[in-house]
Amino acid sequence: MVTIAILVVVAGIMMFSVSRLFGLQQARSARQLGVTYELLHDQAILNNATFRIAFHLDEGRYTIEVGDGKTLIFTDPDAREAYEDELEDQLRMFTDEEKEEHEKGQGKFSTLSSAFDSEIKLPGDTVFARVYTPQYGGWVEPSEDPDEPAVVYSYIFPNGFSEHVVIQLASEGAEDEEDEGYTIHVEPLSGRVHTVSGLVHWRETVNDFPDDGPELP
Repeated sequence: MVTIAILVVVAGIMMFSVSRLFGLQQARSARQLGVTYELLHDQAILNNATFRIAFHLDEGRYTIEVGDGKTLIFTDPDAREAYEDELEDQLRMFTDEEKEEHEKGQGKFSTLSSAFDSEIKLPGDTVFARVYTPQYGGWVEPSEDPDEPAVVYSYIFPNGFSEHVVIQLASEGAEDEEDEGYTIHVEPLSGRVHTVSGLVHWRETVNDFPDDGPELP
């Protein structure tokens, strides 16, 4: 019985340690993502470039890409769909050479040089619960269809403006626990970054987001 009691205590300590480790990993990931947005905001202005963060929700990773200042974003899914339909109609009248020239003139994105870490993988059991930007009209969650992976793009522009984006980080299996995980919110236009504990709905970030986040461990 004494042996069993000791094993129970040891198991409890190990579970607490593992839980705390995952919490630290989430906090570190949230801080890293917030700092990334702040750095890209400054670099976009200094280098007159547009940066794009691609969130691969199913794979628990995000990549950082750079392009020129010709990138277009849209305020909602309808505007994006209308532009794509109009562009498709126009391209039907182009020759193959004209289409190739048109594609060259578009704002293309590429990964950063080898001097920078262009791909970041979330650690441990940390996952993307969901991501919001206006272009998608609401939350985008990881896909259950391997043929249609969920990828969300977020943009930082050379004039200092940023797209409104809200990212929720959670533990795998706890994506709906509001008191768990972290929320990173990037203010539209100013690019100011807030990081708070808990999963905050994107609608609450428009007017009622806290002025100051918690001290991350």
